[in-house]
Amino acid sequence: MLAADQEELCRRFAVTGGDKFTGTPWRPGTGGAPLIEGSLATVECTLEAVLDGGDHAIALARVDALTAHRDTGPLLYFRRASGRLPSPAPDSEAGSGAGSAAPDAGSGAGSAVPDALAARAFSSSSMSASMASARSRSEA
Repeated sequence: MLAADQEELCRRFAVTGGDKFTGTPWRPGTGGAPLIEGSLATVECTLEAVLDGGDHAIALARVDALTAHRDTGPLLYFRRASGRLPSPAPDSEAGSGAGSAAPDAGSGAGSAVPDALAARAFSSSSMSASMASARSRSEA
């Protein structure tokens, strides 16, 4: 998982072609997969199954190790634009709705992600429903 200040690295890995690891410090994980130095967190997994998702393959994996490396916000990527979670409201304003971010217009680094998008992106129930839907399509 990349940190909010790693947008340039994200763009480098998002393009087609080239050696993406040139100039990128990394180390091998326990299973040999590259773990990028300076990342927000690393997740090491064992592949359990691959489901047909139409024009994509859906990988289901068992998490073997999850390590947080930095205490900062994540880099978010949605609809070809990156953004950041809004900063938490000060304690005096907590719960009042203050601190909500304006919608991101795709302005790049430093932009905030709307609360609704952040909630949808990290909703475990919506992820579970999506996985169940993908599984039922692959079994049909």
